[in-house]
Amino acid sequence: MNNERIESLFFGYAGTDEYENSQDRQNLSEEQRRIDRKIKKLIDKESMIIITDLIADTESISEQYGFVMGFKYAIRLMSECFNPMQNNT
Repeated sequence: MNNERIESLFFGYAGTDEYENSQDRQNLSEEQRRIDRKIKKLIDKESMIIITDLIADTESISEQYGFVMGFKYAIRLMSECFNPMQNNT
């Protein structure tokens, strides 16, 4: 399975209510707000808007790549379970 197909799975899931309302997503949002509060204490409002936009872009890209890498890793683990004699390195 290539990256494009895995990414399409991610984007198909990322917009769902299940994803948006998950406990993990809520925990992530709380962590983001905590970090935003810290940044806000250090810089002016205009810089805050620019920086939080850049951070959001970085988080989004990281989440996408993390999903793809995690999916590939999970497939390798499943492959080992079904064929333990195969060397997957």
